[in-house]
Amino acid sequence: MTVRKRQVPVARKKAAALPIVAEVVATIPKEQPTPRIWPKILPRLPDVVLRRLLSFFTYKELCILEQVDRRWQKFVDVRIHKFYDDLVIQQGNDLSAFHVQELRPLRRLDVSCTFSEDSNDFLSSILRRSRTSLKSLTCDCRFLATITDITVKKEPNRRYFSTVSDCWLILSYVTPEMADRFVAILPQLFLDLKSLTLQIHLTGNGYSEIEKVVSALTEKFPHLKLLCELQAETEKAILKQIAIFKNQNIIQLKAICTDFRQANFSLSNLHEVLTEANVEVGSLAFRDWSLRCDKPWERKATKKLRLSSCSVSGVDKFIESISSSKIEQLELAGQCTFSGLEYLEKTAHLEFIHQCHRKLANLNVDCDEIYYWD
Repeated sequence: MTVRKRQVPVARKKAAALPIVAEVVATIPKEQPTPRIWPKILPRLPDVVLRRLLSFFTYKELCILEQVDRRWQKFVDVRIHKFYDDLVIQQGNDLSAFHVQELRPLRRLDVSCTFSEDSNDFLSSILRRSRTSLKSLTCDCRFLATITDITVKKEPNRRYFSTVSDCWLILSYVTPEMADRFVAILPQLFLDLKSLTLQIHLTGNGYSEIEKVVSALTEKFPHLKLLCELQAETEKAILKQIAIFKNQNIIQLKAICTDFRQANFSLSNLHEVLTEANVEVGSLAFRDWSLRCDKPWERKATKKLRLSSCSVSGVDKFIESISSSKIEQLELAGQCTFSGLEYLEKTAHLEFIHQCHRKLANLNVDCDEIYYWD
């Protein structure tokens, strides 16, 4: 007789195995569940809407938005080129900070940083966004002389600032090495520079280096409109700076006294220096000087004279000296004082104008910007 084994149901087998499986699973180390990262999907805005949207952001915000994707970067570059065509790069006092200020009504971007290796990446990003759309540039001579230290992507045969036609160049501390580097890099800087303003404020000796820089610029661009702003504490320093511009035609020459007290300045000595250096000046401007003139002003190229917060010593001699000149316009601005006319107080300038018209009937005098302290 055959004995059959009793078959255990499958469900009962599974139920008996569950405790064993639970013990094994409990011994397995549990891993933390990986959170699911959902991609950030940006709506594909129409071009018109995106242009309008970007017009409300500042320069710093645009620099962040250009990192969204290539399309946004393209529109941000177009927007920056449209907003700014005037770049001002000046040396800041804070060694660890970079400052950017935008003046959209003037289409100007002001950048302040230190001229060191730490700021090269910052300046490189500024130039990458704005370099090809600039029309005007204000900077220090050191920035241009060391521009090869900054990473700038450009074709070998292209200039760094091929679209710039107006440059304001600051010359305050120029070493022989800096002058040599500037002269060497000059052919690669500008394509067609039309106007150049030189702001010179020497803190020591460096007249020969500045003369080297000026000569290189005038030889490279012979039809350049040259304007000069000279700053110094004494008349002697101003005259030494003027002697640098030998055989040059200066459209406007402005001399500023940086001393707390008004230093003496003789127009007669200026006349001699201009004659010796063969320098022609179309417009003369003085600020914060005590002026005198003992000899006739015979420079026929000078058509305009501006006095800003100056003191005129010897009114009669001063008027007599300019009566033989070709000056057509005289401007008085700021707090001007006239020796011998102090008793007239706030109407002293009117008497000065009256005496000028007695000698120069066709002289045009503008005194709208003059004022007196109460």
